[in-house]
Amino acid sequence: MADISKDARSFALLGYEYNKKDDYDRAIEAFDNAIRLSANMDDKVFFAELYFQRGWAYSMKHDDDRSIENFDKVIRFNPNHAKAYCLRGEAYGVKGKLDNAASDLEAALRIDPNLYQARDLLQKVRRVRGY
Repeated sequence: MADISKDARSFALLGYEYNKKDDYDRAIEAFDNAIRLSANMDDKVFFAELYFQRGWAYSMKHDDDRSIENFDKVIRFNPNHAKAYCLRGEAYGVKGKLDNAASDLEAALRIDPNLYQARDLLQKVRRVRGY
């Protein structure tokens, strides 16, 4: 397994900082660079985190399609990432895909029963669906 390049880690850290400052366009650009520089690496945990953070930035920009794409990749790299299921479920809910939303939120809660954001969102989805 190849090590993650110093440049990729630097861009990832930069992306985290931009996300903390609500500068989502710059965060996305930094994570794009980190992903590009890590393309030949095998570290699934690192990739999952990069895609999660980029997905978070897209979700904060209300770009639900791109956030879903990123959370799809997080789940592919780490199928036990409860927050990725939760945020993808939230994005599906915003898009009106309530069955997908409920499925993801239920998956998040199976992984982490204490993820209150998922519990709250699932209750809202169920109310809208009439359950």
